Amino acid sequence: MKRIILILTAAALLLSSCQYSNSSRSSAIHSDPFETSLLEVESLEEPNVTMDIYWPFEQKVAAGDVYAQEAIDAFEKKFGGKVTVNVIGFNAGIEVMQRNLASGDVSDLLFVDGNITFPKYALYSYIMPVTKYVEHDLGSKWLDEPSMNNFKFDGEYYGFTNYIVNQPYIIAYDKAPFVDNNLPTPVELYEAGEWTWDKFLEYVDFFTSDTNLDGKIDRWGLGPRYKNQNFGYAGGAIPIIELGDGRIESNFDTPIMRQYFDFVRKLQRIQSRSATNDGWLGAGGVMYSEAGLAQIGLVDGEDGQIADPNHDFVPIPSADGSLPTTPVWDTALVIPNGSRNPQGAAVLAAMIMEVKERRVNEENIKIYTPEQMNRYNEMMTSIIPQRKGNDVYTGVTTNYGDGEAMNGSPAATIIETYRGVVNSEVAAFNKIFEK
Repeated sequence: MKRIILILTAAALLLSSCQYSNSSRSSAIHSDPFETSLLEVESLEEPNVTMDIYWPFEQKVAAGDVYAQEAIDAFEKKFGGKVTVNVIGFNAGIEVMQRNLASGDVSDLLFVDGNITFPKYALYSYIMPVTKYVEHDLGSKWLDEPSMNNFKFDGEYYGFTNYIVNQPYIIAYDKAPFVDNNLPTPVELYEAGEWTWDKFLEYVDFFTSDTNLDGKIDRWGLGPRYKNQNFGYAGGAIPIIELGDGRIESNFDTPIMRQYFDFVRKLQRIQSRSATNDGWLGAGGVMYSEAGLAQIGLVDGEDGQIADPNHDFVPIPSADGSLPTTPVWDTALVIPNGSRNPQGAAVLAAMIMEVKERRVNEENIKIYTPEQMNRYNEMMTSIIPQRKGNDVYTGVTTNYGDGEAMNGSPAATIIETYRGVVNSEVAAFNKIFEK
């Protein structure tokens, strides 16, 4: 059945989106920050906040980090304190936190890359729950529930994030090759409910070719940097499922996982036709998979930066063409246990999320069409964190079988080989919750 993509003005789209609507709440200002929106807090006993981030703000324009300084300036002006920002390096959070704990000087806010740190950081109490801080803002545009649920563990929220900060993995593509070959574009297939793993493989195979007939492949249907796991996550082929109460269960021995391993095997067979796949959108690749709208290809126009009309994006396909789950690169600001100023940290985190969401959307509605914005919002109503760290659930490997599938092993053999070890690892992990 054809999906109906609503054509709305960009302004109306953002204002009417039911997913991100605010619940009504009193505008009265309370002294206790737990009783009001974090954005309505008027005073703090401790106005100084220290935060650790991976990279300088200006380096992550796509996720809105460039706007974080705007929120920091507003925080300092409103509360009269000082925000100290430390750049600690990529994925160095736990090492820095442990050193700080040893010295008795713990930061108040920490940037984390959730797909390799969560739920481990929550399970081992490296970070504190923030549920009591966010209850009045949960469901707002800047703390929307689908994104916040990526940092929910055992009934508690542990991070500040939103649908702009959480970058979705998408399929971007160049329209011209599809038009030139009289083929339905990925968006057309998606709208018709026909954007499947099989159709995707068909396109990757078709477009991977030697266009100048010199004996070497010079165009790739799918450029590099894609992650097999994301196709699984989009189609429900998730080997380890979180139950929401901290425990997990195995989804390994299921029909969808068999389909996934067959998909990986077929994709690798196509991709291995050339030893060097260095294509990128505009540089030899017809399609590619990367995180975030900003990756679909931007050019400078007379009126500023606009999206290249020859490029478009679509969700990663699902096995049967049904609405896929969108895997995201989930990031958040968390409050380390031992923070001297968790209330100030919570207020600052909310201000940063609000500014990022608002400012990035102000830019997006200038760059993308209403149809693209609507498609993006539709994707972000059903998201799942990409748990790529093999020890993110202590002692549990999350990518058994991928390597074998890429090497040509049949799905049935992979399932038979790893069924027992996956079940054992899951059972051992869940014993944590029996104490």
